[in-house]
Amino acid sequence: MTDVQIFQIFGLGFFMMSISWVINPLGFDQLIKDIVRNRGVLLLFGLLTLVLGYVLIAVYDTNDILITTLGWIAFVKGIVIIVLSSTNFGFSAFFVWMKKYYAVAPWIVLAIGLGCLYVGYFA
Repeated sequence: MTDVQIFQIFGLGFFMMSISWVINPLGFDQLIKDIVRNRGVLLLFGLLTLVLGYVLIAVYDTNDILITTLGWIAFVKGIVIIVLSSTNFGFSAFFVWMKKYYAVAPWIVLAIGLGCLYVGYFA
């Protein structure tokens, strides 16, 4: 997989997630709460995120700083999700902390998605 394809995948994912979040913030909030409540789905997300991060770290050399950084973020996120999936405390505290950023967060995710799409399709 090339760098361009990685940026296309991340760009499409971030873009679609942010559009969903902007159009229906209450529905998106409920979706996240449902995922956090279902420990099996949460564990699956953690494993997939861990594997994605590991693949990005293992396949791409450190010269691709942005892709390597995304890989490390995904890898650490996967570990955190797997470790905290047995308890609701960690995720509940995180979402209470995130509530104050809900007005800006979808727009930040949209900007990241558009940046990745630009690099993936036009740069």
